[in-house]
Amino acid sequence: MIETDKLENIIAKCRIIKEFIPLPEKVLGYYYYDGSYYIIFINERIRGNERLYRTVLTEEIGHYRTTIGDITLRKYMCYADR
Repeated sequence: MIETDKLENIIAKCRIIKEFIPLPEKVLGYYYYDGSYYIIFINERIRGNERLYRTVLTEEIGHYRTTIGDITLRKYMCYADR
């Protein structure tokens, strides 16, 4: 798996804002573009679990790299609810 420092460098180079915030229990990360800023929210409860943090951060960076426009989920909030 890619090292945490490399992921943090990708975020810095892409000017993505990353914040640890309270999220619903099943939501570990959330990517959002508000029209001006790219933002990745990470559930604050995984802050101490580096392996899970890297996994979630990698997935959210993937959303940044592969989406165009509004990707706000309409029906599902996370994969666990599908």
